[in-house]
Amino acid sequence: MAEGFFTFTGYREYDFVDDAEGVRNVSRPSTGLGLLRQSEPTVRHFGELPPQIAEMAAGPPSAT
Repeated sequence: MAEGFFTFTGYREYDFVDDAEGVRNVSRPSTGLGLLRQSEPTVRHFGELPPQIAEMAAGPPSAT
């Protein structure tokens, strides 16, 4: 990117849900583009992620 080159390969929107099933992210249907295009939503439970990553993903966005 520093040299002016960038290839956009995919994009998808997610919702973070915290309920009786635990914390998980759910992809929004019909928001995927490119390699991340799909018609059905996917669900990933934060229990499948390393603890530090799950904590960071569930928290507020960082201002970096």
